[in-house]
Amino acid sequence: MSEGIDFLRKRLKYTVARRAKLEVEEYLKPVLGAVDELNEREVKLLLEFLQLNDMDLWDILTRRRRVPPQFSEALKLLENLRRRAL
Repeated sequence: MSEGIDFLRKRLKYTVARRAKLEVEEYLKPVLGAVDELNEREVKLLLEFLQLNDMDLWDILTRRRRVPPQFSEALKLLENLRRRAL
């Protein structure tokens, strides 16, 4: 395992756990347990998706807003991880 993937995983864990909007943080928490199982591509997909501001992210997660095409795969991955964790 490369140091690069370890760094990315740590960054993803931090990004999940440090959201400004509590609802987003609570929604994402179940994903934390699966981060170490993700490959580099999956981690990068989620990191890019989680760069959205919390209000936009929350609207997407709650389906108030359409998922931008570039984030559809990341959202699908996130939902699968949540389903497995819950």
